[in-house]
Amino acid sequence: MTALRDLCLTSLAGPAVRYEDDDVDRPRSRRAQDHPTTAGMIGFIAAMVSLGLLAVVLVLYIFLRQEEQQQPNLQRERWMYYWFLILDAVAFFSGLIATILCARGLSPSNPLYRGWAIFGMILGILEIVTTIGLSLVWTCMVLMVEINRARPGG
Repeated sequence: MTALRDLCLTSLAGPAVRYEDDDVDRPRSRRAQDHPTTAGMIGFIAAMVSLGLLAVVLVLYIFLRQEEQQQPNLQRERWMYYWFLILDAVAFFSGLIATILCARGLSPSNPLYRGWAIFGMILGILEIVTTIGLSLVWTCMVLMVEINRARPGG
């Protein structure tokens, strides 16, 4: 049975042609499973960086509110809101990178760090949504501070 199958396959493919300069053995191509990637862990780290940046923004905002109760300073508040916008943008891109890398880490051909990739993917998506909402809030706050500063009485 196998001889018949080999005969059919040989007749369909035609005879194998070898040349004299074919002495070099070519390595067989490697599959993706031969080289797993650590994209899931790197994505998780990027998600934690984004979460850390959002925590820094929260802590700085709490300190700003406490300082404003003691001694109001419109200039400091204005610059802190700009700083919050910058940190929020960096956290957004870190969350985006985390989502992309964790999606790569969840590829069926990649067996490494799948649990971390799932956790990083969930965190990355939540951070993207959170940073979009926070950026809208910070932008409105910056606009309000700028309007109050530009007013003759403000």
